[in-house]
Amino acid sequence: MATFEIINPSDPYIFDAPTREVATLAVAVLSDMYGVREDQGEWTAGPFTFMGKKEFASWFREQFGAPDFEHRFDDLRGEIGAALATVRIPGTTRETHDDKRTSISDIGRRAWAVSAKLSATPNDGGQGDETN
Repeated sequence: MATFEIINPSDPYIFDAPTREVATLAVAVLSDMYGVREDQGEWTAGPFTFMGKKEFASWFREQFGAPDFEHRFDDLRGEIGAALATVRIPGTTRETHDDKRTSISDIGRRAWAVSAKLSATPNDGGQGDETN
């Protein structure tokens, strides 16, 4: 497991993911305006704002060897959801998140909501586990 930074113009956010591929898809599903950087700064991807779907697919294939990022997203759905569940401002927990957040852009809560949706089973109506 590695720690990654969400590159954004707002509060600093980090999260944990098992691979660069999972980290990239996790950030891409949040917003094409964000990028991702490995905690040690050795590797960076995005932001993807000016990439169309074809350009992103081509870039993704080149980076990760996956012929179709949409199928990879489906394959990695659980890992992406688990990664998004760990999004946080450094030094905070979900309970202390608002104490450190300075921006109206609440990337943490958005990540947790997406995580819950990705973790939802087809039988629960897409509600997911709100206790994460």
